[in-house]
Amino acid sequence: MDQGMHQVVVIDETVVHVEQLVKALRSHHIVVLNCIMRGTAQKLQKDAELMMKNWSHEGPDVYYNEFEIKIEGERWFAPTMTHSELNDLNLTDTWNLVQRAMEIWVARGRANHFIYTNRTRDTQPSE
Repeated sequence: MDQGMHQVVVIDETVVHVEQLVKALRSHHIVVLNCIMRGTAQKLQKDAELMMKNWSHEGPDVYYNEFEIKIEGERWFAPTMTHSELNDLNLTDTWNLVQRAMEIWVARGRANHFIYTNRTRDTQPSE
């Protein structure tokens, strides 16, 4: 991926395996687990970190945030995982990118697996 392009994967499934999460984080760097409850998401975060670290416990961290976003006037929470070494956006830009990705995901029919690509550094949500 070049400097200006970022991707968000939205996974809208009630069961997500840690291998699926790790693969998505390595490939796309930002993953929204839309149908996952907080406790399950936190366990997936820890399991994904363990899976990505080597035998001496070195490797990337997986950051977990629950971004509050507005979609069609409703307040949503987007449980979001990011790869500490591959996501070069700060927290605010990541949040804005997730907002935009979720808007597009909803507008396009809420697929179970959706990849949003933003080809510019502008991560501001649409009005």
